[in-house]
Amino acid sequence: MSGKGNSLEYSLSCAPDEVASYLEQMDRQLREGNMMLRSGDKSIELQFGSEITLDIGAKSKPSRGKGSLEIELSWKECSETEKEQEELEILSADTTSTEEIKSADSSTEQLAAL
Repeated sequence: MSGKGNSLEYSLSCAPDEVASYLEQMDRQLREGNMMLRSGDKSIELQFGSEITLDIGAKSKPSRGKGSLEIELSWKECSETEKEQEELEILSADTTSTEEIKSADSSTEQLAAL
């Protein structure tokens, strides 16, 4: 099969609820294993592989009132992934540092007990 690719890029500024709606639609299609994106006369159909690599990048500049969150998914049908990977925790911004300190302290205590 020839490797000529297809691409589509889209940008929109809107309320967080509308962004969440797009992400929820993508979630449903990701779970089904395929997705079609269409904007105007351009479209692209995606068939996800058996393993997907998730890359997340975040920046915050509170003093400037700016930030960004980049989410990238990539896949190959026969992808090889590392067996031991660190987990990513997704928490509410309301999580207090005290809760994080307690979690770190309990981890340290568990290690010390070994």
